[in-house]
Amino acid sequence: MTKFTEVYKLYTFKNKNRANLSLRVNDDFVIEYQLTIDQLSDILNNWQQGIEITTKHNHWLIEYKEYSPRPIRNYSPYVRVSVNHQGVKFHYRLTTSQMQQLEHDFDYQLSNTMHWDE
Repeated sequence: MTKFTEVYKLYTFKNKNRANLSLRVNDDFVIEYQLTIDQLSDILNNWQQGIEITTKHNHWLIEYKEYSPRPIRNYSPYVRVSVNHQGVKFHYRLTTSQMQQLEHDFDYQLSNTMHWDE
């Protein structure tokens, strides 16, 4: 059995105006979200100052945090990605370098022909 070891997986379907973003929960459980290209672009262009958007099925809140939650409050920068779906909220934590890599992957996929585009 193949395990899912990456924090995320991204497929940008330019001709369908869709981005499929899978976020890892553990090696065997991943949740895939569908966003428009503009919605994901908004998230990736604004995560550092924070952004809140509503898509067709979900409400997203992305926040850059410098300190871990209370009561410890250690300096430990991360990006909190919260996705609310019909009253169920999922929280993911990504490092700033993972968010920057996601930005890079998104830009690369938009600028190049991917094997799923053929």
